[in-house]
Parts: sequence; structure tokens; C-alpha cells
Amino acid sequence: MKIAKKLSVLLLSVLLLVGWLGFGRIQASETLTIYAHEMRPYHYMEQGHWRGINLELVKRALEAEAIPFRIKMLNWARAAKLVQSTEQTGLLTVERTSEREHLYQWVGPLVSSPTTLIGLKSRAIRVDNIEHLSTLTIGVLREGATHQYLRQQGLADGVQLVPLVSVTDTYQMLKKGRVDLIPASAVTLALNAKRAGVNPELLNPLYTLPIKNGQNYLALSPTAPADWVHSLNERLKQLRQQGVFEQVTQHYLAPVALSQ
Repeated sequence: MKIAKKLSVLLLSVLLLVGWLGFGRIQASETLTIYAHEMRPYHYMEQGHWRGINLELVKRALEAEAIPFRIKMLNWARAAKLVQSTEQTGLLTVERTSEREHLYQWVGPLVSSPTTLIGLKSRAIRVDNIEHLSTLTIGVLREGATHQYLRQQGLADGVQLVPLVSVTDTYQMLKKGRVDLIPASAVTLALNAKRAGVNPELLNPLYTLPIKNGQNYLALSPTAPADWVHSLNERLKQLRQQGVFEQVTQHYLAPVALSQ
């Protein structure tokens, strides 16, 4: 009788252990891993913590929907490919274009601003259309929306296009005179320039690219749960209607405006 009781207790313990391990695996598999890179003011690391307009909006939506998540730093080109083939992953911030439409599931739109090619005021460069870019060099984030768009317009890597690993690299290359132009936007220019050690007052917006749609999103892997996509999109709509988008944007951009 005692032996049977001990066996029952042992069996119950084993079942509980197996169940606990299984639960742990389920919980781990349901955690969303978001890859991000340095793109001020949308998302960036500061004193060991992630900050930024779009990161904060996405974080609020995830927390409201009780979706576990973690954020990891990874360069753009590698992360863009990884999210296409890895379950439960996402990428910030991604411009939604027709070429990328089938590669991800889309959550947004988030905060964005049209992409403009900028140069140094000290140089007499004029750009009125895409054709004018054929004799210039442009530093671009490797496999970013601007890189892909300009290739589609007939510009080539190693000729007009200089693919770079980070946004900071593009500003530093412009400052050193190694490229003629780089992409930026009204929202990102001042913060990213200062981050790269470039005075924003020395920069000159020259030509806004006619990229269709071009709004920023959180891109989720094709295999991410459909209910995540739906619930996050609905939550972001609520945050926009409640004025949270405007509040968060002003929180990050107001100090920049005051310092200019």
C-alpha cells in the first residue's frame, strides 16, 4: 500500500514537472522578439534603455494586449531578412511599400515623415528630379526603403549608391564628403545629425522622393499569429484616436525644437 502511494506521488510529480516544462516552452514560443536599430527619434538606445516615438507606441499597444515581447539590437539588412523567415519576430521601423507588401504582416501605421535627400549647404548641388541623381553619389541604409527605391529607378550600387550599415554612417560619410546626398526626413534629421556629430544647420534638403505609401509600420513575420496583428492594429487605432500619438511625438520632438 505504501509502495503504491509512493508511486502515485512520484507519478504526479513527474506529470507536474512535464506540464511545467511544457508551459514554459509555450510561454517562450509566444514571446515576440522585435529587432530594431538606431533611428532617432523613432527608436534608439539611451543609457541602456530603449526609447523613441514608434518604439513607445508599439510598446504601449503590446502591453495593453498582454503580448510578451523583448527588443534586440540588430542591423537593418540582417534583421529584415531574419524576420521574413523566423517565427514570432518583428522589425521596427519599416516603410510599407508595394515591393515589401507580401514579405511581412503589417501593424500600423506609426509616425512617419516623407523621405528627402539632403546635402551640405556648402556644396552647390541641385536636384529637381530622379534623372539628376545619375551623376551623384548617395549614401543609403543597406536594403532600406530608399536603397530599394533608388535601385528600381536605375541607380546602381557602387556607382551612384553607397550602401551603409547604419543611419549614423550615412551622416558621417556626408560630412566627410564621401557621398553627395543621404536620405532623411523632417522628423529624423536633427536628432540623427547631432548623433553623428553633424551640425543640422549645415544640411540642405534638396529633393523629396515620390515613394508611394512610404508610411512606417511594425513589420511582423509572415507566421506571426493573425490575432496579434488584428489586436495590435485595433489598439493603435485607439491610441491615435485618444491623442497618444501626438502626445508621444511632442514629448520626443519638443526638446529638439527648443534646442534649435
